[in-house]
Amino acid sequence: MTGGRFRDLLVAVPARHRVVAAKLTVVATVTLATGTLVSLGTFGVSQAVLSGRGVAVSLGDPAVLRVLAANALLAPVSALTGLGIGALLRHTAAAIVAVCAALVIVPTFFQPNVHQWLNDLYALVPLYIWRTCLGLPQLRDDPALPTVAGSWAAFALWPLAAAVVTLIVVRRRDV
Repeated sequence: MTGGRFRDLLVAVPARHRVVAAKLTVVATVTLATGTLVSLGTFGVSQAVLSGRGVAVSLGDPAVLRVLAANALLAPVSALTGLGIGALLRHTAAAIVAVCAALVIVPTFFQPNVHQWLNDLYALVPLYIWRTCLGLPQLRDDPALPTVAGSWAAFALWPLAAAVVTLIVVRRRDV
């Protein structure tokens, strides 16, 4: 549902937070399924290419499942974050710009450095959380940087926080 039809549905349904909770569930389910299919599909294609060069890996190899899971979860994390920002802003163009800025543009300005408060902020940016969940080898082993376990927790908190914000905003607007 888009635009006016969703507005009509919210007018017709007295408990709007239930409609939004259902929308959150559908968005999470569809994007998780899509992310999983894309992650597995790209893995399959890349392995077909790499096997011809003798460097293929299998699903049982170390870190492969972690990488596939992180890639699959990126879609629902991004979608639910976008839904939360959209609920806050209530303006489509502003929400699109804000989501792109929050998930892609602003993170490029953050890099680990000597200031711990910036490193703490770095540990909360979804782009870098995803990279840490991947366990990329170029990540430095530095106690000032986020751990893989901490990154998985933060990765789970982004969509959860977005869902809670969305439900709170809709509930408050009902009054």
